[in-house]
Amino acid sequence: ELDRRSNSSARQLISMGVGPDVPVAVVLPRSYRSVTMVWAVTKAGGAYVPIDPAHPLDRIERTLADCGAHVGVTTRDMLGRLPSDIDWIVVEDDPTRGCADGPITDADRLTPLTLDHLAYVIYTSGSTGAAIASHATVVGSRVMHFVSPGFDASVLELFLAFGAGGTLVVLPTGVYGGDELGALLTEHCIDAGFITPSALATVSPAAGSTLVSIGVGGDAVPAALVDDWAPGRRMVDVYGPTETTVGPV
Repeated sequence: ELDRRSNSSARQLISMGVGPDVPVAVVLPRSYRSVTMVWAVTKAGGAYVPIDPAHPLDRIERTLADCGAHVGVTTRDMLGRLPSDIDWIVVEDDPTRGCADGPITDADRLTPLTLDHLAYVIYTSGSTGAAIASHATVVGSRVMHFVSPGFDASVLELFLAFGAGGTLVVLPTGVYGGDELGALLTEHCIDAGFITPSALATVSPAAGSTLVSIGVGGDAVPAALVDDWAPGRRMVDVYGPTETTVGPV
């Protein structure tokens, strides 16, 4: 279903002039729609620019101006707050109606896609993309999609799930940690993911019993947190700049 929906959306984007190295602003909250549109932009050959709609409007406007996107994807309630000089796709309007959902190839794209073209532009800090393959080999069959789409660790979550052919479990946007997060980990049998030390500290290790692989970063990791969570698991401190593609592996 993800493949078919993203193929249709990719064709819509291509019809709007999106091709290799063309930035597309994805102003969507973390959801199945945001994941679908990331794949759609990638299949069209474009570079997706994830922007959290919960960010202050002036930051969103600066990001849009800096990235140079002329095409974007957003929700109807955000549309009136965004610059009108961008050609916006409103996800609730089913813009892909009538678009074929078969595989996208270079025959469909505006120009052939190569490894030298941009994959994404994310406003945490810089990126080289050099460590994508290493992240994609980390095993995770059910990976949580927990962090803000405007934080570079959201890219890591996608790599961990799709690189292993796993399932990306999209958590509700109002969940920040504690018993609520712990219950979701158990309910959805989540076995891998990235989380900041401060958020992980609010969850009981017993509640996260299904987790076997944890990446922590974004802040220093206290030794006591490692003592609580590392036994019996693979726990990796990925605190590092996104110049290495999100973090070291």
